Amino acid sequence: MRIIMHSFGLVSGIATSTVFLPHALVLLGIIFFHSESRIDPAVIFLFFTVMARVMGDWLFWARLFPQDMDSGANITNWRSSVKDILFSQPQVIKSMLDMVIDATTDVALVYLAFQTSAPPMWVLFTFSACQAVGAPIQGMVLRIFKRKNVRLFSMIVAALATFLALEINGVISPESYAKIFGLSHFSQSIQMLIVLGAKCLLSGTTVIAKETIAEVIKIETIENLTEQE
Repeated sequence: MRIIMHSFGLVSGIATSTVFLPHALVLLGIIFFHSESRIDPAVIFLFFTVMARVMGDWLFWARLFPQDMDSGANITNWRSSVKDILFSQPQVIKSMLDMVIDATTDVALVYLAFQTSAPPMWVLFTFSACQAVGAPIQGMVLRIFKRKNVRLFSMIVAALATFLALEINGVISPESYAKIFGLSHFSQSIQMLIVLGAKCLLSGTTVIAKETIAEVIKIETIENLTEQE
């Protein structure tokens, strides 16, 4: 049986963009039209930013991926084998770990950005907008370059962003990272927004992980069901 593999990375990127783009536009509108009040909308929209990330994953795993699987021949019962596949394949476990690390990095960068004088709404907008733009691009890049190369590049970007953020906030002793990347000319808040945005645009660790898990599930399911026929 020929296994047709769709671009799960691109599809997951589109799912992420679908939920983050409207969120980013709302944030942008609030930034420019919100009048000063005692209630900081950043507290509310921080929750919605987290939910946007969750909704993007839900849209891919609960809607788009099942539609692709159900469109295949003789694999309508694929759901029954997913649980075993998830906990038995080293690739899947490694990808899950990658997603946890990537999410932790995002949380750390957003937190460090909040510690600067950058307006919280600008921090959330930068994160959301760059996620919306970067995720589909990262999915397309996976169709051009080898997955392991893109994963390595993404990990390097995430590591550099973390070191830069820690240096900017004075958590670690100042080195030369900011000077190397030309950030030393900007204020602390602008530096953090640039670092956060660059990480979201260039690091596709989560997109790679979701594509890997999706492909493993499809390949393993089709092979198992084919053997039973």
